[in-house]
Amino acid sequence: MSEKRIALVGNPNAGKSSVFNQLTGLNQHVGNYPGVTVDKHYGSYQDADGDKVEVIDLPGTYSVFPKSGDEEVVKELLGQPDHPDFPQQIVVVVDTSNLERNLLLYTQVADMGLPVILALNMADLLEKEGLHLDEQGLSKTLGGVPVIFLNARKGEGIEELKQLIATEKAQPLSPFLETEAIQKVAQGEATSRADEVEDTKQRYRKIKSVLSEVLTRKAPEKSPRQWTQRLDGAR
Repeated sequence: MSEKRIALVGNPNAGKSSVFNQLTGLNQHVGNYPGVTVDKHYGSYQDADGDKVEVIDLPGTYSVFPKSGDEEVVKELLGQPDHPDFPQQIVVVVDTSNLERNLLLYTQVADMGLPVILALNMADLLEKEGLHLDEQGLSKTLGGVPVIFLNARKGEGIEELKQLIATEKAQPLSPFLETEAIQKVAQGEATSRADEVEDTKQRYRKIKSVLSEVLTRKAPEKSPRQWTQRLDGAR
C-alpha cells in the first residue's frame, strides 16, 4: 500500500474544514506545529485503489506573505520541501462568492511551483446570484489547473475530488505571474514589504482581467406570465 500526502490550503471560511471533514470522516487528529501554538489538523482516507492518502488541513490564510502566526505556518511549510509535512499535492479551496480575493492565494501557491488542484466551493452561490463561471476557460487561463466544483457541506463533488487526487499527475503549472517575491517565498527566503505589495497589486489586476472573461451574468429567464403577455401582445 502506497501513501500520498496532500494539503488543503485556503482563505478563512472558504470551506476548507468542511472539505477536510468530508475527506477524512472520523479518521482525523489534532496536534501542534513545532515552536508555535497553532493546531495541526490531519487525517487520512483510503482511495479507490486502497492507497492511503494523508490529508493536512493547513490554517486559513489570505496570502503567502504572512501577517499572523497561522499564516506563517502555511508559508514555512509550503516554502520548505524538506519539511516533514511537505505535501505532494495541494488542493486550494476557493469560496466562489469571493473569487477575486480567493484566487489571489491560489495564484501565489501555484506560482511557487507547487502541484495544485483548484476546488471551487459553494458553487451554488453563483447560481443564486445569476452568474456563470466558465470552468474550462478558467482552467485554461490559469495554466491548465484541474478545476472542480464542490458543495462541501453537502458532500457534493467529494468523490470526484478524490478521483482527481488519485489520478492527477503532481506537476507544476505554467506561471500565472512571475515575481521575485514569490520566488523568494518558494525558496524559503525573506521578502520586503514593498515587493509583497507590488506582487499583490499585479495579481489583483490580472485576476480581475481573467474574471472579466470567465465570469458572466446569465440572462434572466422569463416567467410563464411574461411569455403569455408577450404572446398576447403579438396577437
